[in-house]
Amino acid sequence: MAELVDTFLSYGEHAVILPFQTHRVLPLILAGLFLSSAACCAQQQAAAAPAEAAPPASGLTVPAKNGVEMSGTINGQGPFKILFDTGSGNLISAHLATRLGLKPENQIFINAGSGTLPAQTAIIDTIKIGSLAMSKQSFAIVEPAFAKNQDFAVVGDQLVQNLAIKVDFEHQQITFYDESNFVYSGKTDPIPVHVLKGALYAEATVDGFTGLFGIDTSDSGSLSLDAQLVARGQLVQRYGATIHGYASESWAGPESGYYTRVGTLKLGNLTINRPITVLLTNGQGADVSNEAAGSIGRSILRQFTILFDCPHGVLYLEPNSRFGQPDIFNRAGLVLEPASDHPEIKLVVPGSPADAAKLAAGDVITELNGSAPTDESLENAFAQAAGTTVQVTVMRDGKSRTVSLVLKDVL
Repeated sequence: MAELVDTFLSYGEHAVILPFQTHRVLPLILAGLFLSSAACCAQQQAAAAPAEAAPPASGLTVPAKNGVEMSGTINGQGPFKILFDTGSGNLISAHLATRLGLKPENQIFINAGSGTLPAQTAIIDTIKIGSLAMSKQSFAIVEPAFAKNQDFAVVGDQLVQNLAIKVDFEHQQITFYDESNFVYSGKTDPIPVHVLKGALYAEATVDGFTGLFGIDTSDSGSLSLDAQLVARGQLVQRYGATIHGYASESWAGPESGYYTRVGTLKLGNLTINRPITVLLTNGQGADVSNEAAGSIGRSILRQFTILFDCPHGVLYLEPNSRFGQPDIFNRAGLVLEPASDHPEIKLVVPGSPADAAKLAAGDVITELNGSAPTDESLENAFAQAAGTTVQVTVMRDGKSRTVSLVLKDVL
């Protein structure tokens, strides 16, 4: 058994002692990235903190853009972007690790969705997110092709498995509770959760098929189905899917799949109708696909305020004002590279407004309706009602051009 040392999460003047395994490989899932982990989060409860060290029962709340993107300092420097990824281990970009002067230690290889990615480990003395502080944390240093020269860190595993955490997508904030004094007071039923190779999973049903699905706050999409499941069930033929191409970016490279809609997704006693679904045709965690059926992403999760009570092996989904709203596929017919300051077109749907305007994969969007694109404008512009005209300026081979796209439903 790996040696155990004490890791501290502190809340201002309060501290909670958590068990931390120094010699195990960090568990991690982000955009289809998997490392080894323990079998069930309910079996990894933190040691009970002394009563005088417990944080307030009301918890500690920090702002979180899109429900997952926080801001914090690392070793006294920053602030930097820190992403909250359910079931994830600690991760830091190589660019930021160099900037902070971190000393790389062990060499590891990460089994990603479509290959492997080399990484090293390093110890970070202190991370502070608002009043929340983590000390002496081991991080994996990675440099994926799509995130070179970017400064960011990812946290999740130690927080999820030892604290109760509320993600409020509607108000864009996260609240951390000490598990030892947390009692759920809402009205929704608990949904059992499990940890498989570092990722958080819950049982769900898609059109009558029941399996374990990742609950993935790092995935900006709605629903994806594992490649092996897609092949075995001949799901491309079953759903008559024809839109094929770029689906997501794993840390070892791009993944592909077919875009379609399933009839219903049932999670606990809640039903999501006709969610946009990617039928993966490569990658997506081959080492867990025998156990996992797919992943539920943020476009579905943001319909809820989610309470992750992993120390007790459950989560709670409280519907918010978005619950029941239709899941809208980009009405220009575009699939864009996620989370980029210079969004690149990765796929143009045949017969779509973007196709008619001769936009192509590789074009970079520089303006929307005359303004620089943002996460919000990219999402909102192409989700407007059919018949709306959107002015899109793209750069290709150093040349800029502007086209008018009249939106329509393409899926």
